[in-house]
Amino acid sequence: MPQERIAPLSQVRLAQLQIQHQVPQLSQLTTTTTSHTPPIIKIPPIPPPKVPPFRFPPFRKRFPQVKVDKRPYNVFIKGKKIGSNLSKPTAKNFGAYVVDNSIAAQFKIKPTRGKIKQPKFKVPPVFFDMNVNKFRSPRGKKSKRNIYIERKNRRLDTANEVNQITAARFVSSQRKLAGAGKVNIFGTI
Repeated sequence: MPQERIAPLSQVRLAQLQIQHQVPQLSQLTTTTTSHTPPIIKIPPIPPPKVPPFRFPPFRKRFPQVKVDKRPYNVFIKGKKIGSNLSKPTAKNFGAYVVDNSIAAQFKIKPTRGKIKQPKFKVPPVFFDMNVNKFRSPRGKKSKRNIYIERKNRRLDTANEVNQITAARFVSSQRKLAGAGKVNIFGTI
């Protein structure tokens, strides 16, 4: 009996040893399959984006020319014409010079017909532009163009204004000086 008993035990033991012996072989098989490197998938290169060629816009004048007003202008102070057929910048300079040197407070320029002439006496070439802060345009909803008013705080800032010299008197004195060929502060009149 003990031999029979040993035999089944030995057979069971033998079977266990065989199973244990097969387990390392299975583990070796599984390790070899897991160590297998995955296949490399080749991705095609992405082509660069297609950029359309740069085209310059059609040629245009980059700096539009300022329209020059070629009409002659008359200069009025208190409704009386003191200068006639002057270019627009010269008319502004003439009116500003007379208003600044007399007690007149405003001047107006109006376009007219004819040829542009020189003023009767010399006026500083950029007098209006240098003293533009002395003048203002009329106030109101419908402000009129080409009217320039001397500001109140700048009305008595020259000797002729303090001496109450009128615009007509100032213009006539300048014309007399010009006819005599005398020199004022701006050169020969």
